[in-house]
Amino acid sequence: MAKVKCQNGCQQFFHETTDQFDPEATPHGGMFSLMEPFRSNGWNSFPEHVGVVGSALECPDCGAPYADSSNRVKLDGDHVPTSAPPPTAADVIPDIIAHVLALSAEGKKPGEIGAVVGLSHKKVGALIKKHGQG
Repeated sequence: MAKVKCQNGCQQFFHETTDQFDPEATPHGGMFSLMEPFRSNGWNSFPEHVGVVGSALECPDCGAPYADSSNRVKLDGDHVPTSAPPPTAADVIPDIIAHVLALSAEGKKPGEIGAVVGLSHKKVGALIKKHGQG
């Protein structure tokens, strides 16, 4: 297991990687474990499970996030990429459509919906028409 360096704050080592660590995945709490003697001395740390991500993965000493702005953590002095590839249009479009339809069902107009989801009112209108809500 590799030690995790607090690269954004105190520059110390308090956690190490676990078997779950995957340099190609978005980092989560299950990838890290509080090292001894900190664990036996009762230091507080983030919960060590997959539901803990992002800025919640913080140094127990100074509170700085372990991941940098590129979602990378520093292990034993080396940068290791730990960010998943960005979502594709196929990943995002169903969520956008669902959001557009939900807002339409609430009585919002295409211009209002477009401001929320970042689309023109024409594109919002086309989505509503295509997916049966128009």
